[in-house]
Parts: sequence; C-alpha cells; structure tokens
Amino acid sequence: MPRHDDEDADNGRRGPDDDRDDDDDEYRQKDTTEMMEIGPEDAAFLVGRKGTTKRKVARAAGVDMSIDTDSNQLTIRGPPRNVARAKDYVDYVCKQRVGDINLDLTHPDSPARDDATAFAVPSACVGFIMGKRGQTLRSMEEEWGTLMFFAHTGGNREEGNGGEKMCIFGPFRGRRGALFKVLSAIEHKEPGFCVDGDELKLPPFIKGDVDLDGWGFDVHVLEGDDYSYALGRGGSVRKKLAAASGCILEYVGKLACMVGFEAERARCREYLQMLLQQRNGVCMPETQGRDDVEVVKVPTESVGYITGRGGEALRRLEQMTQTFCFTEGSGQARQDRKSGEETENLLIFGHSESNRKRAVELVRRRIEEHRLGGSRSYTDRYDDDYERRRYDDNDRRDRRDDHYDRRDRYDDRDRYDDRDRYDRRDRYDDRRFDDRDRSDRRDRYDDYDRRDRRDRYGDRDRRDRYDDYDRRDRDRDRDRDRDRDRDRDRDRDRDRDRDRDRDRDRYG
Repeated sequence: MPRHDDEDADNGRRGPDDDRDDDDDEYRQKDTTEMMEIGPEDAAFLVGRKGTTKRKVARAAGVDMSIDTDSNQLTIRGPPRNVARAKDYVDYVCKQRVGDINLDLTHPDSPARDDATAFAVPSACVGFIMGKRGQTLRSMEEEWGTLMFFAHTGGNREEGNGGEKMCIFGPFRGRRGALFKVLSAIEHKEPGFCVDGDELKLPPFIKGDVDLDGWGFDVHVLEGDDYSYALGRGGSVRKKLAAASGCILEYVGKLACMVGFEAERARCREYLQMLLQQRNGVCMPETQGRDDVEVVKVPTESVGYITGRGGEALRRLEQMTQTFCFTEGSGQARQDRKSGEETENLLIFGHSESNRKRAVELVRRRIEEHRLGGSRSYTDRYDDDYERRRYDDNDRRDRRDDHYDRRDRYDDRDRYDDRDRYDRRDRYDDRRFDDRDRSDRRDRYDDYDRRDRRDRYGDRDRRDRYDDYDRRDRDRDRDRDRDRDRDRDRDRDRDRDRDRDRDRDRYG
C-alpha cells in the first residue's frame, strides 16, 4: 500500500503517496543519478522565481533536482521510475516557455500512466482556473504538490473531440486533491456542470489512473446557510476540518466532497456533523472509546480566556495544531472531584496524536497563565518554538495555499515588499538612534568644555550658571521623554502592522 506522509511532501523528494520501502538505506541503494544539458533560457525558466519551479517539479516527481546555471546542467537523483517522470515534467515545463503543449492523454491509443490525471474543462472556465498570470493554478500546485497545465489535444472544440485538457501530474493523493479543487472551480463558474442534484459527476479517468484500494469519496449536501458556515472566511473552516480529519475536503457547488480512505472519510463526516450541530444547537459527542479526541477540563472562570473574544483564540489554537476544538454541551459547569472547582470539558479532535498533545499542552499552559493573572491572548508570541516554526519555508508555503477560496488573488510580492519596507525602516531607525547618541555625547562634551571655560574665566555669575544648567537639564529631559514616547508609538504601530500582515498571510 503506498504511503501517505504529508510531511515528506514538503521536502521535494518523497511525495504524499511514494511507495518506497521504509528503510532509508534501501532507498539510497535504489537511487540513480542522471544529468541533462539544457539551454540557458530553459535553465532560467526551470529554476523559476526563487527556485519555485524547480522545487515544484522535484516535489511532483519525488526526486532531488539541482541546476548549475553556469554550465546549464540539470542533475536529477532518485529511483529510476521517478527520474523518468522528472525528465518528462522538465520537458513539459520547458515547452511552456515557448508556447502551448500538445498532449492528449485521454486518447484511447495513449500509453497508460499511473502518475497523471487528465480531463476536459469547459472553455469558459479555463481563464478562471488559471487566474491572473496563472496565479490560481500555481496556488493549487503549491497546495497539492503537483504539476498542472492545460494541454492542446487538437481536433474540433465545437464537435467536442478537441480543445484543451487539464493535465495533473504527481502523486496519487495530490492529483485527487487537485482534481476536486478544479471541479469546485468549474462548478462555481458553470453551475450544473459537475453536480446533478445530489450527485457528483466525475470526469472519466485515463488509462492507468485508478484509485487505490479503499479509496473513494462521499458527499454531504449543505442546505441553506450551512454552506457559508461550513466554508468559513476564506475557506478557514473547510481547511480546519480537512487538516484535523486528514481527509481531502472540497465543496463542489453545495456538495461537501470528502475524499480519501474509508477511515478518513468517516472521521471527516463526523467532524462536519459536529460543526453543523454546534450551529443548530448543542453538540455533545460520545468520547468514550475514540482514539482521535482529547478531553481537557477547563475551570469555568478560564473558559473565556481560552476561547477568546468571539472564539478567536480557540480558532488560532486550531490553526496552530491542526485540530478541531470546541466546548462540550451547553456550557454548564461540572464540579471536579479532585480540586472541587467547577470545570467545563474542552474537546480536542484530530487524527494526529502529536497535534492533539500539542493542543492539550497549550491549553493547560494558558489555564495556568490565567490563574497567575496573565492577560496575554493567543495573538501574542508566547511560544518561542512555534514562533520559529512560523517563519520557516514550509510554514510560508502553508500560509500561501488555497488562494482559490480567498478569491482575492493576493500577491506574495506585496508581502515581500512590506517586509523589505520594515527592514529599511528598522535600519533607518537604527542609524537615527546612533546619530542621536553621538549627538548627545558631543553635546555633553561641549557642555563640559563650556562649563570649564566659564569657571576658569569667570564670564558669568555662578547663580546664572546654575540656572542655565537647570534649564538645560530640563530641556534635555523633556527631549528624551519625547523621543522615548515617539519610539514607543512607532514600535507599537510596527508590531501591529506586522501582526496584521501575518494574520492576512495565514488566514487570507
């Protein structure tokens, strides 16, 4: 059975369903290395902006790739099957630089491929799926670790035997996730194309593109306002349920499509039902005998501190730990047998035990902090380990994913420009502080010299000198207080802007 390890997908080496053995030594023995000579234009295009294109191809193929821009030599290392795929992907990417790709994987005479998914897309939806300068399609590739493009197949579009086909290359789970993401976009643009009543119409699969054992999809109809509630702002609720259950969850029209193995689909279906029960009334799920839930007893006086205003702090906890959290029942307090204090149960659901333990640790830390009189919220930087992880490459990729749900096509370059602007302002402020320190030192030395000259020559009366000293000290103290207040206001504004940009990157 192929492995499904999402963490390995971020390495650019092993895809989510790479079917290698578990012994790393055995991997290295099976690996092979191939080198290719490519043109300078192709080398620059294949590297992409800050190496994004190269990482995308390597991640989709499950190999290691390096490009020597001086000699224009491409080195690919990995299992022979993955290396062959990588060479095909490199050829597809280089063809995009000079024009369209002519490829018809849906033709009956095409060879079978187990690393590709291809299907027809309505011509009116092509631009919508691509997005401005291909940004929407690039976000799908980044989210699912795939290589995606539209290929020309020839024929006559009006007769239905030609046109453009969406081609998705990469690991199995990534291809299925990208497929349902595209179907969601098509149904949004052309209602009724993918949904017939309460049923989902899937496109026919090409030869070799078959589901794994136990793989499938379930649908749940979202009626009325349940759709917007289950989607959340920028798709935040949908992504939360998908991350907590370990299942692919996409909304195609009004259908919530749960895609994965049977256990994943069942878990996602239960989480979705719990969510809708919270909206319609009281949710009291049975926790006995479950292996995907942790129960934390929270003192009644600390419940508001844990959940935050409007549940904001609890939502932040879910984002940090990829869990699904809520208080049990109607919120009525129970008396703890050991401590005698009134408590409420906080339920933490998730398929990953380590993520659940992490959430429990953070909640207990917050409870202890509240007992000690703390007033910080989850938006504060109370966890140094998490703060360091927030700024690594993988977390930046996670904060940029799922641009289709956001609809606003946020440009990453704006965030980089903001960061540069902060850096320039910081450097400018540092120079200004240094100049002010040097000016203070020069003023102090000049004052000492003037005092010595006045004392030595007796130019002024001693009483006048003391008055001048007092006035000068008062002026200096006033200027110092004014500078300190200005610096404090500037630092507060800078921190607020930086936190706002981070929240916008993370939540859309």
